[in-house]
Amino acid sequence: MQGYAVSAGVLAIVAYVLVDGPQAIRIGVAACVALALCFFMPRIGGPSSHRARLLEYFREQLGGDGPFTCEVELSPAALITRQMGTESTHPWAQVMSVAEIAEGIEFVYRPMGGLLVRNRAFADARARLEFLTLARRLVSKGISADARPR
Repeated sequence: MQGYAVSAGVLAIVAYVLVDGPQAIRIGVAACVALALCFFMPRIGGPSSHRARLLEYFREQLGGDGPFTCEVELSPAALITRQMGTESTHPWAQVMSVAEIAEGIEFVYRPMGGLLVRNRAFADARARLEFLTLARRLVSKGISADARPR
């Protein structure tokens, strides 16, 4: 938005300089040019072009449109995720909750963050239920371990 405002200001000054006549008319024309540009410029080069540039940037960084494999491991010590050469470890004491939602299984971390393991990650309903059961058991152990006096 700052870029649009600066462009509109510069073009308003150009309009002021180029228009002949009394100062009130020159100021009026410059103001109309600035207002018109502030109104139309965001619509011409607005969110859709920004979105396209952002998508292009992520395609370059990630090497394509996907799919991108993400491994989720439930170890006795932590919830571990691996994706694109990066490993994240969240000790069970940092996992606030695990919930079954329509899209899959959702983990919420302390102080902030989360993970959604989508339904498509499981071969069948039985595998999903086993994963959820184990996750709930490990989260409850992490919460009880976190509650111990130090």
